[in-house]
Amino acid sequence: MNRHWIKLVILVVFLSVLSISFSKEATAPSKLAPPEYLQWKDQVEALLQDKPYVLPAYDPNLGPIAFVNNESSPARLSFELYRSDTYSLSKKAPKSRTLHDFYFAFSWDQKGVELSDSELLHRFTGLEAMTQPNRNKVDETTSLIHDSILEYREDHLKIYQSLDGETQEQNKDLQRAILAILKENAIKNAQVEIVNLERKTNLDFHLIIRDQLVKIQFAVDKHASADTTKELQHYLGDLHKLNGSP
Repeated sequence: MNRHWIKLVILVVFLSVLSISFSKEATAPSKLAPPEYLQWKDQVEALLQDKPYVLPAYDPNLGPIAFVNNESSPARLSFELYRSDTYSLSKKAPKSRTLHDFYFAFSWDQKGVELSDSELLHRFTGLEAMTQPNRNKVDETTSLIHDSILEYREDHLKIYQSLDGETQEQNKDLQRAILAILKENAIKNAQVEIVNLERKTNLDFHLIIRDQLVKIQFAVDKHASADTTKELQHYLGDLHKLNGSP
């Protein structure tokens, strides 16, 4: 083997090793759920049994999750998920939790009731629940509640947000994505609150499914993008199965 050929072989091997090294450094977290997560999910499913519920899909970037069981009875279910050091199940939220640790909340009630305008006003503004809102119809799809909350509706699908123009412009794509996912999952009666914060957007889904109330709370990136729909699908999961719940 001549000297030039040897040099070429060495160079090819070196570049190959270098490429593998770079690819390892740039590798994203594995999308495959670890055994700890699978064991945790089995425990959650065994605890919830046949009750209607939704869990977010596995997120390799999130890390361990603490499941906090607030209530579980024949007529009601309520739980929250928090970022944690280990996968766990408990009846109390982690003692050292912060707002950042909150990840997802779900509740189900056999008796489903829509949010009233007074309740919406209180949730958005903090005004007393007894304050009577003044509802004004803008057009066939839009109404104002107490001059501070904008309601957009398509049949019985309703989305609420603050009245200011900047917020409405920011939420355009998000609103479309929410409506599309609800329709894809055959959800016919829903109230969704969009609350824009400094670094994220909080979403509160209030769904009436087969006369039962389902509430799901989580947050997405502040600015809607092509990934927002993926985020929504990740958190909402397969809502079809709630339509078939006893």
